[in-house]
Amino acid sequence: MTQGLDALWGGILDVVSLDIVHQTVAFVVRVPHAEHESTHRLEVRGMRELRFFNAIRGPWSYAELTEIQAELLPTGRLLIRMMIWSEDASIVVEAAAATLDGDELTVRGQRC
Repeated sequence: MTQGLDALWGGILDVVSLDIVHQTVAFVVRVPHAEHESTHRLEVRGMRELRFFNAIRGPWSYAELTEIQAELLPTGRLLIRMMIWSEDASIVVEAAAATLDGDELTVRGQRC
């Protein structure tokens, strides 16, 4: 279980900002609620790999995160997987660390 990432499920991916020089990627996710919405920033540092896969016809009117999860790899690195709409579209990032709204992510009680 990834502490915090569950809050992003069903959110709308508004911005993906890739910084090749600093090897970071930031995702801005807007999550609608009944009476309001919240905006979150997931920043991934020490990026080693970034993959986007899409077999869903586009363009889309928006991108919904139907699933997001993270796991610690045996190497100690972090793997984050995001499903957009269905298994036919996804983003996968392998990196050294990540923060959500400025707080370090934890996976199964371990800081990432």
